[in-house]
Amino acid sequence: MVEAALNENWPIIAEHIESSDLIIEIVIASGMKSGEFAAGDAKLAARLAHTACVAPDGGMRRAARAKQRANGRFLPEGAAQSGIVH
Repeated sequence: MVEAALNENWPIIAEHIESSDLIIEIVIASGMKSGEFAAGDAKLAARLAHTACVAPDGGMRRAARAKQRANGRFLPEGAAQSGIVH
């Protein structure tokens, strides 16, 4: 059922992904503020980290969506802007 929901883009899945991204963003922003992570775009870093953690296919499909949502910023430039890569 989860696979069908993902493939068919059910609204509940989009809501779950957005809430997960927000939680990860808060954690990353906190780390940036405390100096544990380099300063950068916490929202983009969250999307990239989330994609890397959950995508069984290496995240290519979700990474493409993350790229679109992040206004075209993507690896390697996106990673540098996100604070993931120095």
